[in-house]
Amino acid sequence: MPSREPIDLERVLRPLKDFQRRSVDYVFDRLYGENPTRRFLLADEVGLGKTLVARGVIARAIEHLRREGVKRIDIVYICSNADIARQNINRLNVTKHQDFELASRITELPTLVHTLESNELNFISFTPGTSFGFGHATGQWRERRLLYYLLRRAWPKLTRGAPAMNLLRANMGSENWRSCLRGFDPDAEIDPGIAEAFVQKLKRNDLDARDKGQRTFHEWFRNLRTEFKSSKRKRFPDEVRDQRNAFIGELRALLAATCVQALEPDLIIMDEFQRFKHLLDPDDPAGSLAHHLFDWGDARALLLSATPYKMYTLSYESAKR
Repeated sequence: MPSREPIDLERVLRPLKDFQRRSVDYVFDRLYGENPTRRFLLADEVGLGKTLVARGVIARAIEHLRREGVKRIDIVYICSNADIARQNINRLNVTKHQDFELASRITELPTLVHTLESNELNFISFTPGTSFGFGHATGQWRERRLLYYLLRRAWPKLTRGAPAMNLLRANMGSENWRSCLRGFDPDAEIDPGIAEAFVQKLKRNDLDARDKGQRTFHEWFRNLRTEFKSSKRKRFPDEVRDQRNAFIGELRALLAATCVQALEPDLIIMDEFQRFKHLLDPDDPAGSLAHHLFDWGDARALLLSATPYKMYTLSYESAKR
């Protein structure tokens, strides 16, 4: 989009009803006023225009951040599924351009967002179910293909040959997997900044693990690959399959954390927050990753929720008696 295209704030706010406009002003003041909070919960009944209020807050936030001299502004919209995101994209878009990048999962960003650094304003949308919860899940084949080429960048010798390819294909058919790999140009399609950040994060993780006497990703991969020499093998012992799935799941989490840093979020809008309150719990595996997003730099988060809703409070946030 053109650099520093002005936001027509009055055009954005004009359709709002009085109570919605007051909500915009109040939320903006709580997020960016004299005594700001990092996150704010807006809870109201269905149909009273929380999305429109969010749109107004987005417009005011962009103007404010520009006045503060922020050179690149990243707005992140999180909702329960991609269909809802598509419904709300036009309502949230405060520019005249189709600026939102729809990604159902944060780990797809390296292949979807090549121009974050060159854009003055970025809109990114994804879903928490596929972006914060990994466990032993191997994810979609696109994620595993991306991880395969990222590992080749990190460990060029260790990833040579069929074992590495077979390990990352998980349960996908061998011919289909090889076809997907052949039809992908990592140099052209993977954002180089995110790729390098992932490699460095992987190496730092392994150094920390080695210092603590723990298993590294490098050792884990080296041991696992010996089980995947043949592309014709279809069944594996439960222990091998579980180890492979756990390895891929943890790699996906590492990639997601890398992508959060690449986003550099300024304002995060989380819709239907009542479904995802566990994301505020740092002891929850998904919450740990979400905190990388919420706590990035000076990022602010607007949580939209249907009522009734009881706000989740962390122990250290509770008032001491």
